[in-house]
Amino acid sequence: MHFTDDEAGEVPCMQTVRSKIHNFLQDPRSSRFAAVWHGMDIFFICISICFLITESEPRFKDQFTDKNATYFVYLFSVNCVIMAFFTIDFTVRLLTWPSY
Repeated sequence: MHFTDDEAGEVPCMQTVRSKIHNFLQDPRSSRFAAVWHGMDIFFICISICFLITESEPRFKDQFTDKNATYFVYLFSVNCVIMAFFTIDFTVRLLTWPSY
């Protein structure tokens, strides 16, 4: 159920932009860029799962927690990029979700 302009209290132009962004995030077939976005989303999910598994392994735990470890800076940077992507994605989805 999509909301009308009167229910949302928005001008039609903003409603169109919101619905386009929502469609972009929900349907990877809506555009090539949407397909790329969803591909990045799946890639980052897989990397996050790998990080979770690797962090729980005692042999590699220091690489994620010890600031003096060899790969700490690289792993921390990748983790920050992934968290930023997920935060932006989630926030934009919340802001563009149609009201019911």
